[in-house]
Amino acid sequence: MEIKNFILGEFKESYSGEKGIVKDIDGQETTISFPQSEEGDLADAFMAAKMVQSKIADMSLTEIVAKLKAVSKRYLQDEETIKLIAKTTGSPISYIKAMRDQVTAWMGAADVYLVSLFGSLEQAESGIPILENGKTVGKKLFRPRGITSVILAGDEAGLASFVMVQTVLSRNPIVLKPSTLELVSAYELVKEFAKEGLGDFVQMVAWNASANPELVTHLIKNCEQIVLFGSDATVDTLIYERDEDGKIIQDYSKSINVIAHTTGRSASIILKDADIPLAVDAVLNGATCSRGNECVHTKKVFVESPVYENFKKTLLEKVPSLNVGDPLDAQTSIGIVGKKSVHAIKMLASEETGVLYSSFKENTMAPLVIEPAQFDSRFIHEEIPGPSIALIKVENEQEAVKQANKALSGSYSTYATATSVFGKDTKALDHIFKHLRAHKILLNKSSTSMNFNLPHHGHNLVLELMEKKTIDL
Repeated sequence: MEIKNFILGEFKESYSGEKGIVKDIDGQETTISFPQSEEGDLADAFMAAKMVQSKIADMSLTEIVAKLKAVSKRYLQDEETIKLIAKTTGSPISYIKAMRDQVTAWMGAADVYLVSLFGSLEQAESGIPILENGKTVGKKLFRPRGITSVILAGDEAGLASFVMVQTVLSRNPIVLKPSTLELVSAYELVKEFAKEGLGDFVQMVAWNASANPELVTHLIKNCEQIVLFGSDATVDTLIYERDEDGKIIQDYSKSINVIAHTTGRSASIILKDADIPLAVDAVLNGATCSRGNECVHTKKVFVESPVYENFKKTLLEKVPSLNVGDPLDAQTSIGIVGKKSVHAIKMLASEETGVLYSSFKENTMAPLVIEPAQFDSRFIHEEIPGPSIALIKVENEQEAVKQANKALSGSYSTYATATSVFGKDTKALDHIFKHLRAHKILLNKSSTSMNFNLPHHGHNLVLELMEKKTIDL
């Protein structure tokens, strides 16, 4: 498959003519090629975004919603394209389809989503009334900030659409730089937008970020705001420009609106009254669906001591039954993790004395289950690039919260993306809800359970991407 840049509303070759080649996640087979964007392409993309800025700002939300509903019926319906994404990313085809279904259902109900935020589409456009003693005394208005640069870190089918849909709903033009893992899914969504007359509003550019870091700087400097997904280190590198001594000489968050999504240190907490079979299934899903290396994946599990042994026993009985291997097999639970990631995790595991289960192959692995001997274990504090579960015994919910919060030290946001809690005791749950540092807490559900109507990483993008003004009437 060949991908062309989407610039000035049409697909065209890069000026340089140089091709970027993407192989599958294990480096075995060439799957897609794309023209690598250069500075001239990026300048064109921003010029095009500037040209359509007022056009999209004036488009009615009713019209935009209708176009998104039409897109939702076509996005990623082609079986060969889905297979290509599975081969490129290594994620099971079942996961790609499940994520596609969640995204398209949410996209198809864009009007319901906006109503949940603004009360009605009319209020989203004309303003939310401010009432005083039953009388309207003012309005809260929401207006697009302007050109939005979007830099994405690897996902398969959900991340690009999640960001692009909300950016379009906020009526901001986009200059999109997807990761190589998202080239196909992002490209397919941009094509569908173009069919509905939204093509000019999303300018897609692509290059090897490590080989062309100066282009990323241009992408940041030329926008009004940026949506950035990545690890803590990636966010730090892109938001701050440093001198040779590491001193910050430029903080881009001072001049543009930066919406950073980071910290893939999600967890689960198992209370003593938890439904253990349910919790085990959810934890395994949270640790393994796709390849176990996204921000919502469970990496550590804090288990209250009365049920610790039962939980561990049940988990270890289930792990060997997971299907590992071919991402194109509908029965696969864990696809291709990749040689580098498997090797890195295997080396980390060799430093641990409490390995309970491991099964490593060259480019795949079953979930690694460990009992870290020390709390400073890297399996507790770092973002592990694959399916791993660190079991930590705690005495009560207070200790679970304390340890989970402590494990976040050193992260960019000091908040976990998602934490699953299993149990029913209202007092214990109330303590967790009040004190746990997590953007999203899921009760008796997997950390990978997605509800696109809820804030992600503490952000509701439609609102965050717009200026808020109060009008005193």
